[in-house]
Amino acid sequence: MSNAIYERIRNQFSGQGVVSYGSKHKLFSSYVLCLQITDIYQKLFETKQTLLSAAKFGKILIDQKEDLKKQIEFIKRDRQIEIEHYEQEIYELKRLIESLRNEYEAKIYELTEDLDLSYRKLKQKDQNFSFKIMQEEFNEKIACNNELIEENKKLISDLKANEVPKNDELI
Repeated sequence: MSNAIYERIRNQFSGQGVVSYGSKHKLFSSYVLCLQITDIYQKLFETKQTLLSAAKFGKILIDQKEDLKKQIEFIKRDRQIEIEHYEQEIYELKRLIESLRNEYEAKIYELTEDLDLSYRKLKQKDQNFSFKIMQEEFNEKIACNNELIEENKKLISDLKANEVPKNDELI
């Protein structure tokens, strides 16, 4: 230690009489011990302050951790609700698609039946039309034949009327 500290101690005790070397040494050792104790208390106080700060920060971190856990739980519940909503929507859309598919298939079946019926009717009409045309042609041919028969009959009767007996012509 420096002489200034020693002098300070000496001046404190100088009013008490003569200070011997041994007592100076004891006094100095006591002073050094007091300084060391003060230093230890100072370090202890700083350590206590550091521990208090660490405890405060730890408490803040624990509180923040709890808040984050609550936020995570809230987000999980919110996402679970969204997932359930979307799953319900998917289910309803699948049902709608299935319903539309069934309606589509029924409509296709109905249209196919209508098309087949229309085809059969058209075929029947075509057959009736063909038969009618053939019947008209046949009737025309019959009428033509009847006309020809009538004309032949007329020609035959004209021939018979104009026909002179062969014997009479010779005479």
